[in-house]
Amino acid sequence: MNVNKVFVTIIYIFLFIIVLSVILLSFLNKEIHKPLEVSDDFVLEVKKGANSEQIFQLLRKYNLVNSRIKYNYLVYAKGSEYLPKYGQYLIPKNSSLNSILDIFNSGESIEYKITIPEGLTTRKILEIVSKNEILKGLIN
Repeated sequence: MNVNKVFVTIIYIFLFIIVLSVILLSFLNKEIHKPLEVSDDFVLEVKKGANSEQIFQLLRKYNLVNSRIKYNYLVYAKGSEYLPKYGQYLIPKNSSLNSILDIFNSGESIEYKITIPEGLTTRKILEIVSKNEILKGLIN
């Protein structure tokens, strides 16, 4: 076999790999920005200390992502700037996977308010707090 033919074959293989890579990355980029088919706003909770795998499982549970490749590509593309914070997040309908991860990364979780009237005793305040269905945990 001629050295020139080998060289040309290697060039063609290299170009094929580059074209295939560009097509794959274009497809993934389109997929992560495509609105998900979610008909209503809803709340997702990222647990404290949740890692990338646990967040993937949470998104998968609610059918927001079906491909680990898409999810991993997006997390890798975001790089070291992607540091999801724990909390409860409002996910708007028709959000994309990219926008959901941006929401987790922003840390702008839902804040709940409770009103305690002035002048109440500690006992009455504890009753009000313990009756609130949103608040969880022990009160000392």
